[in-house]
Amino acid sequence: MSFDAHPDESGPITRRCLCRSDDDTVFAYAHGHDLIRRSDRTLWAHVADGVLISARSGEPLAYQIGNTFYDYQTRQALYYRS
Repeated sequence: MSFDAHPDESGPITRRCLCRSDDDTVFAYAHGHDLIRRSDRTLWAHVADGVLISARSGEPLAYQIGNTFYDYQTRQALYYRS
């Protein structure tokens, strides 16, 4: 779990987050199986059967092992759930 101040609310709220593996910054917030991009609050991706799927193209972005999502080609950690 992560604590973050939502811009439209006065106090901190608890959210499930997707963080970048390279710098640990929050990239997206979980809303059920959907991920909402933090920067512009748009639907970015969906998690289904351990695969991170692009909301825009429907293409797989990464695969999940545990709480971490990995690139299909490089096998590098891209994101993790906090």
